[in-house]
Amino acid sequence: MLTLCLLILVGFAVGSYLRLGAVTAASLVVLLVWIAMRLYLQAIGVADILMLLAYLSALQGGFLIGAYVATRRAEAGFNTK
Repeated sequence: MLTLCLLILVGFAVGSYLRLGAVTAASLVVLLVWIAMRLYLQAIGVADILMLLAYLSALQGGFLIGAYVATRRAEAGFNTK
């Protein structure tokens, strides 16, 4: 659970300040670390694959929230009434 919270925060930071390429690279890093851990432990099950999907969803969900907040912040900066 702590890992998922951390991935949401990382995704939020990436979404706030960077573009889509950065979250794609971060997703690739998460995937490579997951594969390395599964090869080291020599066990891949259905629950492990579902956890990988949860990790990637948390990262990309945080990115979407961060991108939304950044867009709203940029729009607020253009409104000078």
